[in-house]
Amino acid sequence: MKHTATYILKTLSIFILLGFSYQFISTKIDAYTYSPFGEFVDIGGYKLHFYKTGIDSGPTIVLDMGMGGNLLYWNIVQDEISKFARVVSYDRSGIGWSDKRPQKLTSQNIVEELHALLHKANIPKPYILVGHSFSGINARIFANKYPNEVSGIILVDSSHEEQIKKLPRQRDIFSILLNSHDGHTILLGLTALGITRLYNRLTYDYKLPDKIRNMLLATNSTTQFMHSFIDEWSIFPSTLEYVSKTGQNLADKPLVVITAGMQPDDKECARRGFDNISCQAAYNTWQVLQKNLVTKSTRSKQIIAENSGHNIPVDAPHVIVDAVKAMLRGNI
Repeated sequence: MKHTATYILKTLSIFILLGFSYQFISTKIDAYTYSPFGEFVDIGGYKLHFYKTGIDSGPTIVLDMGMGGNLLYWNIVQDEISKFARVVSYDRSGIGWSDKRPQKLTSQNIVEELHALLHKANIPKPYILVGHSFSGINARIFANKYPNEVSGIILVDSSHEEQIKKLPRQRDIFSILLNSHDGHTILLGLTALGITRLYNRLTYDYKLPDKIRNMLLATNSTTQFMHSFIDEWSIFPSTLEYVSKTGQNLADKPLVVITAGMQPDDKECARRGFDNISCQAAYNTWQVLQKNLVTKSTRSKQIIAENSGHNIPVDAPHVIVDAVKAMLRGNI
C-alpha cells in the first residue's frame, strides 16, 4: 500500500511538472510568435492595446467584444468597416495584449478606461459604439456618462439588466465552476497546468482566418486571460444591478439592436447544460429581453441576424457592417 501511494504521488508530481512546463513554454512561444499588431496607450501606469484602421473622416466606430473577448473577434467586421469609416477595436484590461489593471474591476472603470484610451490616443469624436453581449451594457453606461461624445449605439446580442433574474442558469461544468469561488481556483489551476490550452485547441471552431484563429488560441490560453475572465464574470451581476437601478436609457440617441435569430440545436442546448424545453424557454426569454432593449431609445430599430448564434461578430459580420453603414447614413 505504501509503495502504491508513493507511486501515485510521484506520477502526480510528474504530471503537474509536465503541465506547468507545457503551459510556461507554450505561453513563451506564443508571445514570440504572435506579437501585437496594434498600438498601446498608457492610461495611468498600465497600457491598453488598440487597433485603428480606416479613413480619417466622420464618426469613429468603436468595437468592444463581449465578456473575455479581445479585438481579434472583430477581424472581419473591422476589415469591412475600414473601407468606408474610421474604426477602432481594443482589448480591455487583462484581455488580449492589454495590461491587467491594478485596481478593482467594475463596469464603470471599464468605461473610464475606454474613454481614457480614446482621448489619449487622439481618436476623433463623435463615437458610434458597437457593443457585443456584456459590452452592450458598457456601451449604454458610456453613452450616458459621455453623451456629447456619442452619436449612436449598436447593441450586438447585448446583455440585458434583467437576464439573471429571468433566464435559467446554465448548468454546464464551466458555468458551474465560474459561479463558485472554489471553482475559480480550479479553473486557474487547470489553466496553469495547460489543460485549458489543450481544451481550447480541441474545441475552437471559429469561422476566422487561420492566423487569427491561432492568435485567439494563444491569447485565450494564458493564466492572465483566465484571471481577467473570472474578474469580468464576477462583476457581471453587480453591473446588471447598477444598470437596472439607474436605467441607462439612451433618450433619442440612434440605437440599433442586433439580435441572434438562430435557435439553438440539441448539441448547443446540451453544451449549456439545458434540456430541450429549458433551452427553448431560455431562447424565447432572450428574444423578449432583446425587444425590450429597443425601447431604450426613442430612435431605434431591431435587426435579426437570422443565421447567427450569439457570436454575431464571427457568425454574421455582414449584419453588423450593414448596420454601421445605415447609421452613418442616418437611416435610423
